[in-house]
Amino acid sequence: MVSLENVSILQGDLTLCQNLSVSFLGGAIVNLHGVNGSGKTTLLRVLAGLKEFDSGKIIYDVPKPYEEIRYLGHKNALKEYFSVNENISLWAKLSHNETLINAALSYFNLHDLQNKNIYSLSAGQKRLVSLAKLMVNPGKIWLLDEPFSNLDEMNKQKLQHLISAKVNDGGIVILTSHKKNNFMDVLNFSIADYK
Repeated sequence: MVSLENVSILQGDLTLCQNLSVSFLGGAIVNLHGVNGSGKTTLLRVLAGLKEFDSGKIIYDVPKPYEEIRYLGHKNALKEYFSVNENISLWAKLSHNETLINAALSYFNLHDLQNKNIYSLSAGQKRLVSLAKLMVNPGKIWLLDEPFSNLDEMNKQKLQHLISAKVNDGGIVILTSHKKNNFMDVLNFSIADYK
C-alpha cells in the first residue's frame, strides 16, 4: 500500500496539490492524468523520494520502501556508451537476477541490439531498454512517467501485459499520461482536483 495523508506540494509560488489524501493498495494501476505543468511528474518524484513535499506524510507498507520503488522518468537513465546488454546486466546484478537478462532481451525483441551502444539507438529502442530494466530489477512499486511515449503499438501492448503481470502479483503501478486511460482496469486520478 502507498498512502498519502494531507500531502501538500509547492513549486515556487505555485500550489501543485494541497491536503491530498489517498491510498493505493497492492494490485492497483493508477493513471495520474492532466495537462503539462499540472504536477504529475512532481508527484511521482515525491513518491520516489527524489523531491521533498511541503506538508503531510507518505506511508508505504514495505519495511524499506526506497529499496522497492522503481522510478522511470522522462529520461531513460541509461549509460549511453554502454551496450544494451551491459545496461540491462548492470540492473540485473543489483537485484541478483542475472538469470532474467535473456528473458528481458527476448520480451522486448532486443537480442539483435544487445551489443549496440545506447547512443546509437532510436528513442523508442532506448525506452524499451529502460523498460527491460524493470524485468530484471522489479521491486514492488513502479512509478512510470509517460511510459508509453515513443513506443509503437506492439510494444505498448507488451508494456500493458508487463504492467498487468506486476499488479496481478500484488505490485502497485503509478503512471502518468495527459488524459484518462481506459485500456486497462485503472484508477484515473488527477492531481488538479486537490489544489
